[in-house]
Amino acid sequence: MLRKGPELPRLGQVGVVVKDIQKAVEYYSSVFGIGPFNIYDVNPQRTWLKGKEVRPSKVRLAMADLGQVKLELLQLIEGDVHPIRDFLETYGEGLQHLGFYADNYDEWKLYAQERGMEILYELEVEDEARGKRRGFFMDSSKIGGVIFEIIEVEKKT
Repeated sequence: MLRKGPELPRLGQVGVVVKDIQKAVEYYSSVFGIGPFNIYDVNPQRTWLKGKEVRPSKVRLAMADLGQVKLELLQLIEGDVHPIRDFLETYGEGLQHLGFYADNYDEWKLYAQERGMEILYELEVEDEARGKRRGFFMDSSKIGGVIFEIIEVEKKT
């Protein structure tokens, strides 16, 4: 019997893959009044694709408040191996993931693996915009088509 999993943490972001982040920012701002957007590049120190360490890719993000969550627009800038590239090639632009902020990151990773969900992509990053953090995308898309991301909340000491 599988153990009961941890409680799903709060939804923090809605991730939308785009081809051109500037056009997407202009569209969401002018049509829906979303913004302002904070645009920055993420250059992870380490990344894994389906458990195998790969050379990190560069991703440009545009983040804006969308009520209680953030709208996260994602554009792959550099790199051949990345879930953003796979998503674009398979589906085109659109909603890719829901990001949940967890203070029990390792517990969530273990739980996903116990449930047979493949860890599609994992990263370790430290930058000025958001500090040091880890995140992983689990293959939760078999029903509903949406990937769940668990984002580590940096613990305050």
